[in-house]
Amino acid sequence: MKSKSILSLALALGGAFIILNCNAGILYPKAPDEGEQAASNVLDSRFFKPFSRLPPAKDLTLAKPFPVYFYPIKYTNLSSGQLLSATKFAGWRYLLTYGTNSAELQLPYDKQKRQWPEIGWQFYHALPSGCDPVLKTLQAAERLPQIKKADYELRYLSFLDIQFFAVWLHGKSSDIIIPVPVYGKWQDYRAYSEREIIELLKREI
Repeated sequence: MKSKSILSLALALGGAFIILNCNAGILYPKAPDEGEQAASNVLDSRFFKPFSRLPPAKDLTLAKPFPVYFYPIKYTNLSSGQLLSATKFAGWRYLLTYGTNSAELQLPYDKQKRQWPEIGWQFYHALPSGCDPVLKTLQAAERLPQIKKADYELRYLSFLDIQFFAVWLHGKSSDIIIPVPVYGKWQDYRAYSEREIIELLKREI
């Protein structure tokens, strides 16, 4: 982070989105520039360090294809039957790498004020990069036949109360939700519709 390593984000070359396929594919959002410094500040803060066991921010790299939009699910989203349309953007999720390990850092962001709050971050423990369930889910998403026919914006869903996390591919006419494997609860790397996910989560609750 801090200039050299944080700016090695391979896909952050500017523009609103980075498109991997010239015809159709997954659209990777680009966070506001101040997000890099906000992530660096958290990683080097005296409040974060005792819990993370991560090296200094300067030794970490922000890895592709993150950052990604973060959307938290609430119980009211399910009761209304409008899971995705009622889910609001809350911040950005960053993937960090150090050698062969990876970790995830989630930062809140106030769109109206264009500010990165000093508090409110969440940290997800480091894992070997080849075992990272989010990256493996994204790899499954990139293989979907739908991706070759239309553009889908990459988002991340989280329903922390029941440990549900998913890659959300948002398209103009349809949405695809792929749950991240957690404790064998969900069918690994399967693409679900919004209606199917609503029923799945209702059963879990």
